Amino acid sequence: MFSAQELIIFFVYGKGYPVKELQLDHITSPIGTLMMVTDGAHLCSLDFADEEPFVMKLLRRRYGEICLRQTANPSGFSDRIRHYFAGDYHSVGMIPVSTGGTLFQQQIWSALRAIPLERL
Repeated sequence: MFSAQELIIFFVYGKGYPVKELQLDHITSPIGTLMMVTDGAHLCSLDFADEEPFVMKLLRRRYGEICLRQTANPSGFSDRIRHYFAGDYHSVGMIPVSTGGTLFQQQIWSALRAIPLERL
């Protein structure tokens, strides 16, 4: 049985097709406003807010129909990004990511994240 909210997401946003619901937050940073998208458990996208049309295109290519829900500090990830810009560079290492891409691309992202911060 679907809740009323799930039916609205399914039929209004998805036009009868399954919809991937993602969470969206905007973060003010020293380098500009960032657009962060999560799936509730993983960071899926972090880009400049000015790049929203391109980010939306990539998200739709990856997930199909999507519904973005504005969410303040989803899973505490926004705070971790803010802490990074405040000088706590290790704070982002604890954010689980969902990179998508091919198996090879995922392996590259994992290898890059495994490099100790002190070596960068």
